[in-house]
Amino acid sequence: VRIVEAFDSDGPALVEFFRSNPVGADSDFVLDRGPDFFALLRLRGHFRTFCARSGERLLGVATALWHDGVDGDRQIRVGEVVDLRVAQTARGSPVARALLASVQRAFEEVGVHWYCATIGEANRAARRLVEGKAGLPALAPLDSYVSAHLLALRIPHAAGRGLSIRKVGLQDVAEVEARIAALRAPLRLRPATPFRWGTSGGEDRGWIARNGAGDTVGLLVVWDGSEVRRIRVDRYSRGDALLRTLTRLLAPTGLVNPLPPPGGALRLWASRALWNRDGTPAVSRALVVAALAAAARAGAHVVQVNSRSDDPVVGHLRRFPGSSFRSRLFGRPGDPSRPEPPARDAGPFYTELALV
Repeated sequence: VRIVEAFDSDGPALVEFFRSNPVGADSDFVLDRGPDFFALLRLRGHFRTFCARSGERLLGVATALWHDGVDGDRQIRVGEVVDLRVAQTARGSPVARALLASVQRAFEEVGVHWYCATIGEANRAARRLVEGKAGLPALAPLDSYVSAHLLALRIPHAAGRGLSIRKVGLQDVAEVEARIAALRAPLRLRPATPFRWGTSGGEDRGWIARNGAGDTVGLLVVWDGSEVRRIRVDRYSRGDALLRTLTRLLAPTGLVNPLPPPGGALRLWASRALWNRDGTPAVSRALVVAALAAAARAGAHVVQVNSRSDDPVVGHLRRFPGSSFRSRLFGRPGDPSRPEPPARDAGPFYTELALV
């Protein structure tokens, strides 16, 4: 087995490798990164992708991704392990360890201050990555998140007394960017480059909530990244299979788009920001209803609302049909003089679940 760096010419083979190796979760899914495997990585920062090969056979892939960030008032470089995949026939072999050794060397060469990885809690195989058993130092749990995958529905719903919801227009962009900057300001490991509307390789959409006095009290921004990656469900869990049946039954009414069969592309809009000034459930729900209806009209299947697991919005959205996916951010300082990872309560920490 040899480890080699991947380049643009390797893109088609990597796309096919990802299609053939689903991610283990409640519902197994495949990230289809065609036609340009590297497009999503370019959106997220600088990177080097490594391949494990035996002859011409591709056995595994891993990417070292890094970006300049901010930790308090300190400028840092954050490294993230992404795209770790090992072929079924090579699992349990030294392939993952060899790939991660290359990732670690890449981080050392660019002076990464933090090693990080975000993994789904149901992805048991990925635990070896963070437990120090696959070549990287052990990573500590830093923060946890919930992604609510809600069915795109045309739901008739009044915003609530004294509350108005409208789509973000060009006149609102400066306000949206300032609000997202304020949301990110307290987060550790946040990107040094601020959020800019319409620059993420897909399409940004957003909705603003205002009260009777005209004050902005809520904001939801979602991203349609279907230009750079599609999600294909390889196997539906029992609960998700029931949701698929429900959408097929409701499809003739025009309320919902039927979830695709196994192997079909799931069109997903993912939230990049959800802000609720007063924590009022009616505000969160009205913003999400607007996004669900717009997604259904556009032919999307699911709106993914991302939040920290302790965010009250998790409770606000329980009445909507869908399922939840839990993930956790792991990390540790890359400085060998700081051998112990930080405690769980040292956050909150930044992660961009919409672009995974």
